[in-house]
Amino acid sequence: MAEVQFDEVRYTQVLFRQLLDAMARPGKPVAVEPAPGEPGPWGIPKSRGHRCVLGIGLTLLDPETTFWLPESDRGFGTLLQRHTRSRTASVDRCDFAFVQGEQRFPIERLPRGTFTYPDRSATVVCRVRRFAREPFPADRLIHVTLRGPGIPGERRLYIDTVHPDTLGAWREINREFPLGLDWILVDGFGFVCGVPRSTSLEWEVL
Repeated sequence: MAEVQFDEVRYTQVLFRQLLDAMARPGKPVAVEPAPGEPGPWGIPKSRGHRCVLGIGLTLLDPETTFWLPESDRGFGTLLQRHTRSRTASVDRCDFAFVQGEQRFPIERLPRGTFTYPDRSATVVCRVRRFAREPFPADRLIHVTLRGPGIPGERRLYIDTVHPDTLGAWREINREFPLGLDWILVDGFGFVCGVPRSTSLEWEVL
């Protein structure tokens, strides 16, 4: 059987439109196709969730952008650099931050823009185990209520899981719109969920 070649241009175009849809409808899970895994040329021997994050990196990063990730994910950072030619930066100067939800990270140091240049803020790509519109069994389930543009009334989202320190800081950082952080949640089942800085959130641990 002939090997199916990976069409990166088409893949990233489709994923970019899906990310736009997710950001326009905060809290709505959007199914995305993961980047090819082993033995493909872009593969990493990781889960579907890891490969979705890789796909987002291929879509959003380029030689003009910078990213930050924790030291424990340095190998994944090398992969992103190799395939996007983007550059790493310190946490207070990055365009994108790639993090894992259950781990605490220095969210308070991320760029949140200025009133003159609100676009100079970071986008957080956060990998979690799972999220859904309805509750599901989990050791530590976070119930988030979202309100703002693109949401009729309010929208509920259940997440497994995000560190409580991160949630508290996230809410405070985004209080002073247009300053703040845009978020893209990615779960292990191939779904993404956008939460732009214009969205307010309340949360509780179930």
